[in-house]
Amino acid sequence: MRILLILVLLLIPAGHASAVFYNNTETIEIGDGGLPEPSPDSTEDTGTSGGSGGSSSTGGSSSGVGSSGGSSGGGSSAGSGTTTPSVSGTSGAGDSSDEDDLIDALLAGGALSGVSSSGSASGAAGSAGASAGSNFSVRVIGAKVRQALSADIDLQEILTYWRRGKGRASERDLGLIAASTALRDSNVQEVSFTASSFEIVYRSRGYLVAVLPWSFPVRLTVVPDAPVIEERVRVKLPWYRFFVRKFFTVSGLQRDINELLTKTKNESPDSDIGTPLLFEATAQFLRTKVGTVADSVLLGIEPR
Repeated sequence: MRILLILVLLLIPAGHASAVFYNNTETIEIGDGGLPEPSPDSTEDTGTSGGSGGSSSTGGSSSGVGSSGGSSGGGSSAGSGTTTPSVSGTSGAGDSSDEDDLIDALLAGGALSGVSSSGSASGAAGSAGASAGSNFSVRVIGAKVRQALSADIDLQEILTYWRRGKGRASERDLGLIAASTALRDSNVQEVSFTASSFEIVYRSRGYLVAVLPWSFPVRLTVVPDAPVIEERVRVKLPWYRFFVRKFFTVSGLQRDINELLTKTKNESPDSDIGTPLLFEATAQFLRTKVGTVADSVLLGIEPR
């Protein structure tokens, strides 16, 4: 009997030896800890889209943060150990042409909607540098951003280090901000902007029925000027959330994001801080909330 038990213990791990570690470039959990921002001088790995997660997850690989046509933006501390990125800067002489090329490539790849190649909202008049109006909707799909630029290293680099100029953001600015974020962080599935809010669909990680490693989308909607936290920060999980062991709570995530928004506003010298800075602070916060079970080894099952 003792010999039989030893044989069973020896044979079980062998059947699961093919893949035991999570791939943190494809699936992450929203928990504690942080990922350091890569240096602008480091080699970027923008890659192509990865596997699907949960019901609608897509992915790619991550890249660094910086700026195009100027120096990379610095930032101030903004909640839970995160760094609030800068979204203002000076534009170089060739930026307009580069941005046109980026917009055209993203539109052609189906990665961007709500913006025309001239920079105005679809179906509306306006110049490339015009501020966003009161009625618009800009949407970016992360996997398609990475796919659309996968064969063009120059455009990848321009978008990775792109930063808008000073002044209120146009639809064009918002589209490029969202696309740059999605290119640098493969867990960003989708980003959308309206005049009063922004929304991020972000991939998180947990265990399905407490056993199977599983990635799933978390839909975070932020309305910065809403009067109460329940309206200011809304978190939506997929229908199968009851079967997934998560590494965060909805109320805790709402509270953390709300505190981040308040701190970012208070630390900004500009009273009209605008959506871009709040969006980038929120995206950076989500990116750094990783690591709770990053070294887990469980059953040797590939993330799905």
